[in-house]
Amino acid sequence: MANIKNPPFWLVLGLPWPDGSRNDTEECAQAIAPTFIPREAQSRPVQAILDFGVGLHRKHGMRVLFLSELTGFLRRAQASWAEIGVPDFDTALNELLEVPTPALFMSLTQHAHMLLCTAGNAQTISHSPENPAGRTVDPSEYAELKKNLQGALERDWPAYIDDLTRSGHLRGQ
Repeated sequence: MANIKNPPFWLVLGLPWPDGSRNDTEECAQAIAPTFIPREAQSRPVQAILDFGVGLHRKHGMRVLFLSELTGFLRRAQASWAEIGVPDFDTALNELLEVPTPALFMSLTQHAHMLLCTAGNAQTISHSPENPAGRTVDPSEYAELKKNLQGALERDWPAYIDDLTRSGHLRGQ
């Protein structure tokens, strides 16, 4: 088994943007290492989400996958979450967010959060005060966000795991 301080990949989930926030950045993303989550302790729908992510990682070799990308892969294959064993995606997502596993919370800008949550959508339109009519998001923006998050995770994840181990919250790693 690979070292948890350097997992094969991370799955990054977008959390709700805090209501009424006027901050430039907020803690609105969570990164987990799916290969270290014991499947037998999870519901079948959560297992299906994790296994789908592992399969895409193996096929495409990405170190960072956005949950929204998984949905996009399904959409492009003309499939659905229900077809792979996730009949109620919202319930499964809530369960996934509660899985007792290391989960590094990340702060993003509102624009980066929008990219994280829409990476599986073709032709996402971004509206802003500077461009109220909106503009189509360029795919390079997703790639840049993924590159930045991968760099942050490669830098911060090992220290996070060390802190969990030192505090006794993580054993045997």
